Amino acid sequence: MIPQIMCIDDDKITLMFCETMLKKQNIAKKVITFIGAEEALDYLAQKNDVDFIFLDLNMPHMDGWEFLEIYVQKIQPQYPKIKILILSSSINPDDIERAQQYPIIIHFISKPLTVQNLENLKSIKEIQPFFV
Repeated sequence: MIPQIMCIDDDKITLMFCETMLKKQNIAKKVITFIGAEEALDYLAQKNDVDFIFLDLNMPHMDGWEFLEIYVQKIQPQYPKIKILILSSSINPDDIERAQQYPIIIHFISKPLTVQNLENLKSIKEIQPFFV
């Protein structure tokens, strides 16, 4: 089981659903949710560590791409082991291709999060050690 996952989305229902799914399927012991990217960056800047981040791309104020740019420049050096999974309603091939340009992004999931999506995560090399 993954000790701690952060979920960032602008929709409270999506966040609640993700938290429930991640816990119910025994993927995460603890899930921290943020209704905006700015708050998540502030949390991480205060030396709070997580194992993985589920990140939405389409958010107001600061979208997922803006979060990634700031995260890579300012936060990632403090937490080189944290990896990001995109969880987005976007099915735009350009978004998927753009996500592949970031070594920190290990997977792209189209919403909604499903039991099958979560089972598939266990085969990702960065996630496998948590389920041995």
